[in-house]
Amino acid sequence: MANFPLPPKDSGLLTIAVDIDGTLTKESHWPYPVVGEPNILVLEAIQFWVKNGYEVVLYSARPGYHMPLIRQWLKEQGIEHLIHDVVLGKQRAALYIDDRSMRPEELSSAPAPSRRKDR
Repeated sequence: MANFPLPPKDSGLLTIAVDIDGTLTKESHWPYPVVGEPNILVLEAIQFWVKNGYEVVLYSARPGYHMPLIRQWLKEQGIEHLIHDVVLGKQRAALYIDDRSMRPEELSSAPAPSRRKDR
């Protein structure tokens, strides 16, 4: 198993928050009530974090009625026992894992957003 980043434990915040669509899964099927194929690297990271004493919380922008589907998917992947909670929206955490994030230092090198020509 690979080594993954570990936030410092001295902060007392032992939660790692992982986005579901496009992060825990290889791709997003939102807004459809489907959870995609698992991202094996992220599944391994979750096992590593839990083994090292962190709580893993999954978060999503999906509607609440998708929660049973998500929980069933976690059972099918055999990781439901590793997940501390599944929440809608982000909660306080020491580390966020998300496919749509950008670090502040990346702002100066980011390409300008494209503009639609029909506006």
